[in-house]
Order: sequence, then structure tokens, then C-alpha cells
Amino acid sequence: LAIRPWVKARVIREAGARGILLEPGSVDFDLHTVEIHDAGFSLSGVTGLRGRAEHITVHLTGLEPERIELSGVYLQLEGSVAALALELTEWSKDFPRVYSLPLGATGMNIAWRSAPGQSPWLVMEGGRVLHTDDGGSFQADRAMVSGASLGTVGAQWKADQSTVALGLGRPDLEKAPVRVRIQHTQARPSADITLVPTDITELADPFGVKIPLQSVIASGGAHLEFQPEQGQDLITGTLQIQLKGFVPPHPVELDGFIFGDVTTFSSKFVISKDRRVVTLQDVEVTAAKFKLKGTGSITRMSDHAQIQLDLHGSLPCAALAGAVAESRLGQLLGQLAGQLAGSAARQWTIGSVAISVRIDADSRDLAGARVDRRIGVGCGLRPIEIPGLDLSKLPALPPGVPSSLASGWSELLNLPGTLGSGKSPLGPNR
Repeated sequence: LAIRPWVKARVIREAGARGILLEPGSVDFDLHTVEIHDAGFSLSGVTGLRGRAEHITVHLTGLEPERIELSGVYLQLEGSVAALALELTEWSKDFPRVYSLPLGATGMNIAWRSAPGQSPWLVMEGGRVLHTDDGGSFQADRAMVSGASLGTVGAQWKADQSTVALGLGRPDLEKAPVRVRIQHTQARPSADITLVPTDITELADPFGVKIPLQSVIASGGAHLEFQPEQGQDLITGTLQIQLKGFVPPHPVELDGFIFGDVTTFSSKFVISKDRRVVTLQDVEVTAAKFKLKGTGSITRMSDHAQIQLDLHGSLPCAALAGAVAESRLGQLLGQLAGQLAGSAARQWTIGSVAISVRIDADSRDLAGARVDRRIGVGCGLRPIEIPGLDLSKLPALPPGVPSSLASGWSELLNLPGTLGSGKSPLGPNR
């Protein structure tokens, strides 16, 4: 009776040292094992994971755990794949020795919700954890994703690194759509999240977003580095996503710039200490020859994220004028006339068109994102050189000519050998 409370407290303390917040029911023990019944548990710093185990057996060598076996495990996950992957990555970095502890489990049932109160998008039954010589693995034979029966979902990990793979119905975890590889034994821990080419509609529920796109294949990845310097505890990294089958909506005149069927998004990022704000830096959105650059942010709320992007780019007036001339005059006068007009427009036009785009979006309604576009036109005519022409030898205007015309004529005479130079009686850039 005297030692039982001490054993229970020791169990809670030892679990906490391994990043596991344990709430045991009753505890039995002998010299070689500790039996824990009806235990609740969660992981330190991982807000989106809670579970309960009907029975936990801890095999001991002295007072140190040698092997742990669980049965009747019910696991509840909440939040997007991105949010939970970030929290699990940080937990793995802080408690790496857990991966070397022999662990086995049977009768696991798991439900994953994008937000509290929602129906689970992922349900797994009959899951099991198997110990291997250098780590462990998890598999569940029955899985339902968004109500559809798909098959195997699993994870793998090693003592020197952790790899979490979300199979989403693919039995070969090396081909799983989303994989998280955590290098937690390095001086500066890092993680790589990989998205293999996947139909974007399959990612809507896992990432907690409504995706207004069809027949688009998404791929890419992110590299994260943990930065503990100066007590900031920041996470920095890079991100690149490719969307095959999607180009931004645009007028037909821009077909010469935006063509093909691939759009890429890349960015550097910094995740704040409280993990709520992702600051995007050096953002680039590219579709063929059309490129926008800028900054942005992603702010995590309880059940969604707010996304802001400020992007800027430019198009050369010569190419744009040529494209417009070919398109418009080609429709009216025929293809040859359009090509001739486009060629002339490209030769005579200088300057650029500045484009600014601001996007404010809610991850729950990407189709309803607010998009503000601003266009600044800085186009003019290219000066036309006429060899052998000296405007200074032209005669002066006769008396009685209006002063405004006389003034313009004087300016023209001061520009020998040029016409259309930007200064003329007709005004600037005519």
C-alpha cells in the first residue's frame, strides 16, 4: 500500500521525460513489469493528438523500461496534416530516444478530424505497431478516407531518423502521397515533407481546405530547419509546389506569356515561436514566361488559416503590344495582317506594364478569395532613327503661327536625326 502511489508517480514521471503526458487509471506491478489500466495520454506540445489505452505493459530491467506493449488503443487526431506534421516534427526533435524504445501495440483504432466537431476524414481500424531492430512501423489494414474504403495507411521510423508516411490507400509506404522525414540527431535538426504527384482533390480533407480545382496534379515539398539561436526557437525553411494542369486565368492576349499547363509556387518562410504565423519571403509564382514575386503570410486559427499574398511583376510593352495586335487585328483582317501589325508594334513600343496582385483568402473557401489587381502602364514609342536627316536645317515657321505650335516646332528642331523621340508638338509619348 505504501509503495503503490510511489510506483504510479514514477510511471508518470518517466513517461513525461519521454515527452508522453500519461494519465494512468489503476497500476499493478511486480519485480519485472508494471501494468497500467485505462490510461489517457498525449504528447508534449502536440495539441492535435490525444489517446486512451485499455492496457499498457511495461517490461523492466531494474527500474528502466525495456519493452512496452499496448492493447485496445483509441487515438484521436485533430488539425490539418501540415499543422500536425509540424508539431510531431518538433516533438521528435525534442524526444529522439523514444524511437529507440521497443514498442508494440495491437487493436488500434484511429480517427482524424480537420477541426473539432467535424466528421473524421480518416478512420483506421485494426492497427498495429511492430518493433524492428532499428526502429518500428505502424500499419492499419482497414482505412476509410473521406468515406471511401482505400486500404493501408502507415508509418515507419528509425532510431537515427523518423519517417512518417501517410499511405492514403497505397500499400507501399515508399509511394505514399505525403511523407515526413525527420533528422533529429543532427546538431541542427531538420525535416523534409514530400508530396509526390497526387490528384489535388485527394488533399482537400487531409489539409482541411476546400480546393476549387479539378484534374490538377500537385507535387512538391518543404524543407524545415529548427533555429534555437538567441532563444527565438524559430523554424525556417523553403517550399516549392507544382500544379500540373493549372494556369492562372488570363485574357487571350497573354497566351504568348502564359502557356502550357504548369504553375509553380516557391517561397522561403519563417514560422513564429508560437507556431501561429508563417511569414513568406521571396515568393515566386511562375506560369511559363509570366512571373510574379513578393511576400505573404499564413496565420493559423483554431479551425482554418488566413492567407495573404502581395505579388508584383511586369510585362514588356513591346511583347504585349505585339500580342494584342496579332490577336485583335488577326481576328478582323486575317492572320497575315495580324502578324504584320504585331511585328510593327513590337519594333515601335518601349517600356513595361507593371502588375500588382493582392490576395486575401480563407482556407475554408479558397474559391471566394479576394483578389485585388492593379496595372500600371509605362509604354511609349521607340525613337526612330532616320539616317542623313538633320532637323536643324528645316526652315522656321512663318510669322503668325500660334505660339504653342511654334514652341513645339522649336523643340523638334533641337533633336537632329530623330522622330517620335517623346518630345513633339503632339505631346509626350504620342
